[in-house]
Amino acid sequence: MPTLRRHSAHLLATALTVATTLGSLARPVSAQDAPPPAASPAGEISPALADVPVVGGEYLVLREALDAARATRTRATAELSELRPAKVQLEARVGRAREQRRQAEKRLAYVEAAMEALAVASYTESGAPPVPLLDPSAANESRQREVLASTVNAAQVEDRDAAAADRDDAIRELSLSRALLDNVIGRIEDAEAAERQAAKDEIELAPRVAEARVLARVDGVDFPLVALDAYYRGAETVADEDPACGLEWWALAGISRVEGRHGTFGGSELEADGDVTKPIIGIPLPAIGETDGGVLDGDPTVDHAVGPMQFIPSTWRRWGRDGNGDGVADPQNLYDAARSAAAYLCASGPGLGEDAGLRRAYFSYNHSQAYVEQVLGHAREYQRAVPLD
Repeated sequence: MPTLRRHSAHLLATALTVATTLGSLARPVSAQDAPPPAASPAGEISPALADVPVVGGEYLVLREALDAARATRTRATAELSELRPAKVQLEARVGRAREQRRQAEKRLAYVEAAMEALAVASYTESGAPPVPLLDPSAANESRQREVLASTVNAAQVEDRDAAAADRDDAIRELSLSRALLDNVIGRIEDAEAAERQAAKDEIELAPRVAEARVLARVDGVDFPLVALDAYYRGAETVADEDPACGLEWWALAGISRVEGRHGTFGGSELEADGDVTKPIIGIPLPAIGETDGGVLDGDPTVDHAVGPMQFIPSTWRRWGRDGNGDGVADPQNLYDAARSAAAYLCASGPGLGEDAGLRRAYFSYNHSQAYVEQVLGHAREYQRAVPLD
């Protein structure tokens, strides 16, 4: 790509005037540099980007699984909120049924004991000498006792039958209550198990979904959410430092598209923390010479532009910024590279929210009108595709 083969003459002049002291150029940021922004741990995206739609097979699959786990847990929790009070009520019902059975059995035993006593008494009386038939008064008294015994015995039989029916009803009620209670206890155990498993699934899936979303492509553009976050944070940081600059996230995205394909040039990929999976190293630039001893570009004989924003090592030494709050300015991290590019562009002057200002800033990044128009075209496309305002 053109900018991997050459940088602007202005950049070259700037690079050549910077001290060539060797050492680690991917260095800890000192107090003399700009104050570090809010930390951006891997997977944590700016709140302003929370509703940005993303597309990606793995993210959608994991998101569906997480939604299913949450729905399962919600249903289980709601079911338990109904079943647990029902269990308490059924335990009370079983207790009442058990007491009713006890009372019914006690009543039945009392009636049967009374009947047995009457039977014994009737048997004893039936063994007495027969009543003389010639004594009318004695015969009448015996008949009265027989009628009285018969009447009392029939009433006790009815009482016994009623007591037995009450006992049977109490047994059936106790059996039914126990069955209902056992059913509710089983459902509670199932719901608790489902709730535990769903909660476990949520804990396991939530960070995977978050990381998958970070790496998923933003709908309508050619870069993932982590790249959008890097551009957004870079622009927000310079907006705080230099409000007159007017740089927007999409202006940085335009440069990143041309310079390093949003961190994917040469087969590299972006990770959730903004690092690239393999260093992005441009072609040798013999016109610049060697300024970093190969610390950043791996070549101790000549400089190469490095990282997704393609900084020359000596230029990075001046403009390199920590964009993710980890205390290190690394040109192979898109958060750092985007913030550094933002600082560099804003140095060209204010008004970078308009085409005229952007053309001026882009031209300072690379002295090529074709480059300027290419970057500006991509930038405006991104602005239209992802409206954040």
